[in-house]
Amino acid sequence: MSRAAYGPAMGFDAQAARERIAAMLYRQHYAAPLGGHAIDKLRGLFGNALDYAVGDRPADFGLQRLTAAGHWVFVHGTSWTNKEWPESFWTILARRAVAAGKSVLLPWGNEKERQRAERIAAASGASVAVRQSLGAIAKVLASASAVVSVDSGLGHLAAAFGVPTVALFGPTDSAQPAAVAQPSPI
Repeated sequence: MSRAAYGPAMGFDAQAARERIAAMLYRQHYAAPLGGHAIDKLRGLFGNALDYAVGDRPADFGLQRLTAAGHWVFVHGTSWTNKEWPESFWTILARRAVAAGKSVLLPWGNEKERQRAERIAAASGASVAVRQSLGAIAKVLASASAVVSVDSGLGHLAAAFGVPTVALFGPTDSAQPAAVAQPSPI
């Protein structure tokens, strides 16, 4: 894209790039420490490419949490099937949360996730979210009292809002893509 726009093409060097072949497309390469959190690596890349010091200050995403509305959100969908948590586990967790008096909301983004949400809701008393835009879902997350999520963008967004989040990582190394939040615990 940057070549077509005649813009500078900058990125990680072959050792730091997640996909080494991508480094061949960059005109300027930047090293990054191996391991570590993906957000820290990306912040370092932008700092190097745009010539500013990142320092030790925590990431500020500029997001503001809304007043907690009392609902819990269970983010059960993810783009990779190997990152999914078993449906039976979601059902058990939702039953326990509902039995404890929590209002549990199950968002979905595609037909498979909608059907899973409906099965979990039918077996637990949780509620299936209506189809919403990403902006509307962001507001639901920002006003949640708590979120339980597989490794997904929505889980990361909830944590970035500062909502107390339980992030479930399966085959992914949680040290690299772990949800980042200030100041709420994860």
